This record gives sequence, C-alpha cells and structure tokens, in this order.
Amino acid sequence: MEAFLIESLNNSQRRWLAMSLLILVILVLMVTIIWPLIEQSHQNEERINNLTKRLQRYKQVAAGKTQVSEKLDALKAKQNQNNQFFKDQSYALASADLQQLVKDTINQVGGVVTSTQVISAKNEGQFAQVGIRVQLTATIAALKDILYKIESTRPILIVDSLRIRSSKGKYNRKLRKRVATDKLTITLEVSGYMQHKEE
Repeated sequence: MEAFLIESLNNSQRRWLAMSLLILVILVLMVTIIWPLIEQSHQNEERINNLTKRLQRYKQVAAGKTQVSEKLDALKAKQNQNNQFFKDQSYALASADLQQLVKDTINQVGGVVTSTQVISAKNEGQFAQVGIRVQLTATIAALKDILYKIESTRPILIVDSLRIRSSKGKYNRKLRKRVATDKLTITLEVSGYMQHKEE
C-alpha cells in the first residue's frame, strides 16, 4: 500500500517527501542527541564561570590574609596596651588592686571604709570578673563623688550593687539622746575585669 502511494507520486513530490523525511530525521536527532549535548555544554560553561569567579574571590581573600593578620596583631597589641582591664595575672593580685583603688577613692572624698570582702571570681570567656564588697560611711555628697570616681576610673569598674541605710546617729551624753547625723551606711559591690593570659 505504502509502495503504491510512493509509486503514484511524481518526481517532484518524491523529492519533497524525501526532503521532509530527511528534515524530520535531523530534527529528531537534534532534539534527542544534539540539543541535550548543547544544553549540557552551556551548564558546564556556566558552572566553570561560577567556579572561576569563586576562585578569584578566594585568591583575593588569600592575598588579603597578611593585611588581616597584621590588623589583628595590631588590635591585640592595642588591647594589651589599653588600661581597661587589670594587668595582674592572678585573681588575688587583681582583687588586692581593686580593694586599694576603691579604698583610695573613698578616702579621697572623705568617706570611711569599715570593711571589705572579696567576691569569688566569675569566668566569662577570656575574661575573669574581679569583685569586692565594701561597707563604708559617707555623706550623700561624698557618695555622689565616690560613684562618679569609680565609674570614670581606669581600669573600668562597675558598681554592681548599692545599698544605703541611714545612720542611727551618735549618742550625745550631755543631751542624753541620739543626735541625727548626715552620715550614711553604704554597702557597695564593685567589679572589674582581668584578661586571661593567652597561651
């Protein structure tokens, strides 16, 4: 039947049929074989471009490594030179320095230290918190100066807790009664930080 149909076609029609079949075969080959190869080639090229860009970024980062390490070393040196932390490498020495610093501050403004107590250390990463509890008597004006000096001194100190009680006053023997006084009984918890030595 098909042979009969082809036989019934003239030469021009046969040529068109042959051309159509050839084009159809080429299209099938392109869709099934050549097009996927081209698509794979484009994907590979895009992947290569992305990897090349990433490699260039990594090279730039690697080239800047020396600058970054120099900046880091400078920051570490600056941090070691600053006076924000206690320089002592032991907690006992740092707490002794803190006690002396707070006592001197209180005495400078006319307060009187009645007792001091060291608070146990708290490790916070590469830092250790150094703290003391101080009991003192002072006027309200002296307390204001004490707090200002503690908060503005170096190394950095922090007032963690403040309790104020009014004083009962002094007993006057002549008057046979207690006389009011402007002195306050104050309990301060003050802390600073020391940096752990890098190993």
